[in-house]
Amino acid sequence: MRALSRKPSPVRHRGAALLILLALIGLGAIAMLVGRLNSSDFANQHARANQTSLAEVQDAIVAWSMQRGRDTGPERPGELPCPDTNNDGFEEGSCTAGRLGRVPWRTLGIPEPRDSSGETLWYAPAGAMRKRNSNASPLNSNSRGNIVVYVAGGVSILRNDVVFVLFAPGPPLAAQRREASTVTCATTGTTIARSNCAANYLEVADSIDNATNNGPFIAGMRSDTFNDQLRFVTTDSFIGRMEHRVALEAKALLKKYDSANGYLPFPANYVDPGCRDASYLTNCSSDMSVCRGRFPDSATTVLTPDWAVLERPDWFSYNLWGDSIYYAVGSAKLASAPANCSAKQSVSGTQHDAVLAMAGPLSGTGVRPSINLSDYLEDAENRDGWTGSAPDADRLVNPTSASNDRLYPY
Repeated sequence: MRALSRKPSPVRHRGAALLILLALIGLGAIAMLVGRLNSSDFANQHARANQTSLAEVQDAIVAWSMQRGRDTGPERPGELPCPDTNNDGFEEGSCTAGRLGRVPWRTLGIPEPRDSSGETLWYAPAGAMRKRNSNASPLNSNSRGNIVVYVAGGVSILRNDVVFVLFAPGPPLAAQRREASTVTCATTGTTIARSNCAANYLEVADSIDNATNNGPFIAGMRSDTFNDQLRFVTTDSFIGRMEHRVALEAKALLKKYDSANGYLPFPANYVDPGCRDASYLTNCSSDMSVCRGRFPDSATTVLTPDWAVLERPDWFSYNLWGDSIYYAVGSAKLASAPANCSAKQSVSGTQHDAVLAMAGPLSGTGVRPSINLSDYLEDAENRDGWTGSAPDADRLVNPTSASNDRLYPY
């Protein structure tokens, strides 16, 4: 007998179709998820590449700045180059505070720094740190960056003491055009090439426009209308690097003076008006009556000669480092022994011929120049050098990790 054939049940057909439909929906969802993950990963890779480029340029600018300062002339440690505003790779001859432009990579002596989209990085320096032809104010421990950077959202300030800012501009967005044709630039208010106008590279987030000279700037969240990435250097870290360079220079001067004369120069008196003036026209001069004071511009006394010609750089005077550096010498290393002085200077129990103390950036409500050592040094044990008595006043301690002070024994 022949078996009867059975037709597939409509219910089974519908069940199979539903399974296929669910599988297709699942595959679609997976594809969308993978696409989103790939897109996010791609964006994160670009962001990481930009941060690497920004960090490298940051280091190059700081290194260039810290090696500035010859024996004569206007160069000085800590000064920043002006930005490149015409895209030739060189800094401009002068610049206003916070002027936006590209990183002057030829001036820095580095390869052209680009972000992940191929655009050259942009840059803005604080007014107080510009080169002397753009900013004649002294550049020393009392200097402070004043560029403001807001957090994403624009509600609060991330830092208000920024020394310089770097930008990875990313690809053009919205109406940004970067060709050579000229037009009125929203950043400068002048007619320049679109390719040199910051507004065609930097965007607005939370009503804060990164294409504004001297800021304020914002480290905004990436979006369809904002793709700037920022990196910046703050006053405390920058001043610390500058002071280190100056302290090493001062120690080298002491060594040369010691080798030539067999003793060290007397400090300048902490109340000497020449150590507290607002210009470099009056010298901060050695005083035979003290062993603790400030670093002298002039080492001349009736017993001691001045610094050798061309050994003390010009910038020591016109940047008023005599105001900023605490300098103490043991009487055993002076041409005569002032009263109220120990034979050696002690740092955390170790004896030294002399010691230099760099004060770090001004903080709190302190005012400089000052006749109060507390306006310079933060550690309480180190604040009696100008007004205290030996031997306590000749005993210093290594600063705590929370202090801005740095000691350089000689």
